[in-house]
Amino acid sequence: MDVKYYHTPVKATFPPSVIALGKFDGIHKGHQELIKKVIENKDDSLVSAVFTFDKTILNFTEEGLLPLLNEDERIVIFNELGIEYIACYSFDDSLKNLSRESFVEEILIKRLNAKKVVIGEDFRFGKGREGDVSWLNSVKDSYNLELIVVPDLADDDGRISSSRIRDCLIKADIKAANKMLGRPYSISGRIIHGRELGRTIGIPTTNVKMPKEQFVPALGVYITKSTIDAKEYYGISNLGFKPTVNGKHLLCETNLFNFYDDVYDRDMKVEFLEYIRPEKKFSSVMELQEEMKRNILYAKSYVREHFNK
Repeated sequence: MDVKYYHTPVKATFPPSVIALGKFDGIHKGHQELIKKVIENKDDSLVSAVFTFDKTILNFTEEGLLPLLNEDERIVIFNELGIEYIACYSFDDSLKNLSRESFVEEILIKRLNAKKVVIGEDFRFGKGREGDVSWLNSVKDSYNLELIVVPDLADDDGRISSSRIRDCLIKADIKAANKMLGRPYSISGRIIHGRELGRTIGIPTTNVKMPKEQFVPALGVYITKSTIDAKEYYGISNLGFKPTVNGKHLLCETNLFNFYDDVYDRDMKVEFLEYIRPEKKFSSVMELQEEMKRNILYAKSYVREHFNK
């Protein structure tokens, strides 16, 4: 069953639900723990749901940052994890100024029909962030709610968070970021025409524009796994501006190993597995070609060793 998605203003009334509350801007391992609790606590009388925010929440809590997922990818992941209903709210003045009581009564009870609420131990809501686990626990019986509190998930370096994941992505520590995400960091988009320089040097590439409203990791060359028409292909991707040929747009340019089909205008998902090197301006196209050949040899060896492909 496909997830039902509602964005501000959410005018639909949900069926009786077990619902998780959170930003879910990366749906990392910590977020996934909340969703697991939702799935564990649903039954034939309750649908699985999430209350979340769109990217406007980041302008309030972490100004200038972008989500780790674009909205389309986020919906897909929620669906894959078993969520049936999504209520996505903009963090506008009306929501900012809503009291904690009104949030529970008007949104959770009347609109989202919550019967069980799954919440992380540090989640805050309501005007002035007055609503928290302690307050919700003190009033849950009066609202006929069952409250399920999920402890923060941590690793050896601390609490797993979207902020830590962004820090790893900026530093090109893609392995650490992926470990906290519980899946490879990825971008998705439509394959577009480029200059077709790759074909002229025997290294054809597919080009996908970096989504405008998604956090940008360190620029450079990565070992990647791409999906086109439900088929997977390993390769190398350059995330950047192609400075050797004076590129002007931020692109993810991917060489798919042993792949030469025409795939323009198809959708492509690119998963980042391993960082090879930073983006660099070479003195000539020939020098770029030689470096790409070295990168491809290394990547093919890596893929054989780690994925037996």
